[in-house]
Amino acid sequence: MDRLSGKVALVTGAARETGAEIAKLFSSERAQVLLTDVMDERGEASANELGAKYKHLDVTSEPDWNSAVESLQKLDVLVNNAAVLHLTSIDNTTVEIFEQVMRVNCLGAFLGIRTCLPVMRN
Repeated sequence: MDRLSGKVALVTGAARETGAEIAKLFSSERAQVLLTDVMDERGEASANELGAKYKHLDVTSEPDWNSAVESLQKLDVLVNNAAVLHLTSIDNTTVEIFEQVMRVNCLGAFLGIRTCLPVMRN
């Protein structure tokens, strides 16, 4: 199928698992996909397999977001997939771990939407 033909998608956390599968599905639907992650080696390998592009993106970094979006001529789809999963009891969770989870899972999605929205409106 080609439901996404002519569309440009940015997928965060695309170096493995869910993000890689989303990128693969979008590519199979003929979207132009930019895979992003902090795991550069795995992200580049995934992008190469799909014939797609890869860019380093720490979702907690506004300059990284700006760089990723500036590398695109247009953007139709944003998939804020990057996340940190921390499975333990709260009494075994440090403040530092909690803050990292919040930075990636919440701040990362916020920065992505805020950075991409103006480009997607055009």
